[in-house]
Amino acid sequence: MELTKKQDLLGLNDIAYGGHNEFGSAECNKLAEHIYFLEIPFSYQGSGMVCKLLIKKEKQKPEIMDFYFGTKDGVDTIATGHLAKRKINDAGLWDNEEWVADVFEKLKAYEAQLEEFSSNNN
Repeated sequence: MELTKKQDLLGLNDIAYGGHNEFGSAECNKLAEHIYFLEIPFSYQGSGMVCKLLIKKEKQKPEIMDFYFGTKDGVDTIATGHLAKRKINDAGLWDNEEWVADVFEKLKAYEAQLEEFSSNNN
């Protein structure tokens, strides 16, 4: 979220994020025991998208395992890959240490790009 805020302040988002989003009806599908896939449409100032969440529920406590906002310029998409290149309902995805390490490397590289862009435009 911090990188998304930095990206937004630099005008690098196609989607307007805000604190007063309007939410549509959520769709929830049970994929397996204690694993759910939610799709939640929302909009802010005319920009709209669907948030997709993979949720694991253990001991009555929900935990976000994966999420995707569906924009090619979003930080989550830049770091984890576009939905066309990965399956969001892969419950074991975050157990893949190589993939997780790659995600964090992409996040570091993208943060460095944002800082460079910021310093070049000030």
